[in-house]
Order: sequence, then C-alpha cells, then structure tokens
Amino acid sequence: MTNLPPTVTYSLEDILTRFEQKMDKQFAEVNQKMDKQFTEVNQKFTEVNQKFTEVNQKFTEVNHRLDKMDERLTKLEVGQSDIRGDV
Repeated sequence: MTNLPPTVTYSLEDILTRFEQKMDKQFAEVNQKMDKQFTEVNQKFTEVNQKFTEVNQKFTEVNHRLDKMDERLTKLEVGQSDIRGDV
C-alpha cells in the first residue's frame, strides 16, 4: 500500500466563483469607504459654499453703505456749491 498524498480537485467554475465572491467583497468595502469620503468632501464643500455666501452678503452690505455715503457726499458737494454760488 502506497501512501499517496490526498488529491483535492476543484472545478474551474468553483475557483472562479470563489474568486468573484472575494472580489465583490473587496469592491464593496472600497466603495463603502469611497462613499464615506465623498460624503465628507461634499459636507466640506457645503460648509465652504455657506461661508462664501456669508462673505458675499457682507460685501453687498458694504457696497450698499458705500453707495449711501457716495450719495450723501454728492448732496453735500451740491449743497456747498449752492452756498458758494458756484454753479
């Protein structure tokens, strides 16, 4: 009696099925990590966009105030020229 090592046989279909399952699992993990990172990046972009909106509102307010100051200075200059008689 000879002691031959045991032989294990797998069909190519079995090997490919196991390989496919392993790849699917790894891709699912990678996709899950990427989804989490995309969510975090989108949240940061939303925060930055909100800050830009706030800055834009401040610039609008400053612009409005400067326009009012310009109007008041123009009225003051016209009033001064009327008082002096310079037309």
